[in-house]
This record gives sequence, structure tokens and C-alpha cells, in this order.
Amino acid sequence: MEKIPRQENIEGFGNEMESKIGKLREKYNQAVALNIESFFDDFFEFAEKLRGKYNGQDGCQKYAAFHIASGSTFNPEKIKEFDFSGEDSVEKFVDDFLEKELWLGYGRIHDKFSRVYPFFKGNRSLRDEFNSFIFGTDARKGLDSRDDKYQCAAFHVISGSTLDKKDMKGRFLDFEGDDSIETFLDNMLKKVGGSQG
Repeated sequence: MEKIPRQENIEGFGNEMESKIGKLREKYNQAVALNIESFFDDFFEFAEKLRGKYNGQDGCQKYAAFHIASGSTFNPEKIKEFDFSGEDSVEKFVDDFLEKELWLGYGRIHDKFSRVYPFFKGNRSLRDEFNSFIFGTDARKGLDSRDDKYQCAAFHVISGSTLDKKDMKGRFLDFEGDDSIETFLDNMLKKVGGSQG
């Protein structure tokens, strides 16, 4: 796993700026976790455009959002603004990236579910395993009991509801660890002889 760039303490900006920085960092971390290579490839191009428009690196230094997305260290005394405006907004760039990556991940998980689902009809054991994963057993709570299930794009796939691309805002792709829907589907594909692809 690639290392996520260090993010320093944000004290010294004032409550409003610290709140904005904290929220953007959460989105940044989510974007990097989804696809670190693609994020930095895309951001490099975006940053070059900003440097060209705002008098080089020095012109970008006064924006906290620029530092967050590039993973650079910043000094609270030099920060004058949170973010650029309009189409130059780093927060908008991160939001757009998240939406795109979530949509791609949602499609990938949907494809895996579509390949597993036909096997449920003729295989009671698989169907029971799937139902236990969703609804739980005496030994384990199911995904259906999670408070955040409707914010999870992958949960919408397996619960039969659909999302449009516009519905991706504010969602995350999948649960982690034992609750990972994509991992569960990969394991089911192995059982039925399908590829994980």
C-alpha cells in the first residue's frame, strides 16, 4: 500500500478555517484511499493549471486547499484563503474525483454481484451465506444492522436499490474488514468458479 502524504496539525487558523480544512482532509483521505495513483496523476495536471493561472507555486501557497491536496506542508501565517473559487476550487476537484471513483467502484461491484446472483437460484447454501452476510446470524451482526448502510454505495448494489451518478455525493464505496461487500463477492465468485476481474 502506498503511503498517504503526512498532514500536519491545523491549529492556528481559527475555528472556521480549521473546520473547512478538516472536512477537506477527510475527502482527500477518501479520494487517496480509493485510487492514490489516479488522484495524484489527475491532481498534478490540475495543479499545473493553477500554477499557470495564479503566478506559479508562490501564488498557490496562500491557499490551504492547495497544500492539502498536494500533501505539502504549510505555515498558518502564510495562508490567506481556504480555496480558489469556481472551477479552480481544489475542494470541487476532490469532490469530482470522489464522485468519478465512487461511480467506477460502484460499477465494478455491481458487475461482480451480477455474476454471483444467478447462482443463488440453484444453490441454497450460497443463498443462505449471502442472507447471513446481509441480515446476520446469532454469532454475527449483518450489514442490515449498520447505521451507515445507506451511505455505502456497495450496500445499494446488494440490497437491490439503484443509484445514479448524481447520488454518489456524500457516500463511501464499501465497508472495511469483515464487512467488505466487494471482498465477500470476490469470495463467492471463487466458490462458483467465476473470475474476480
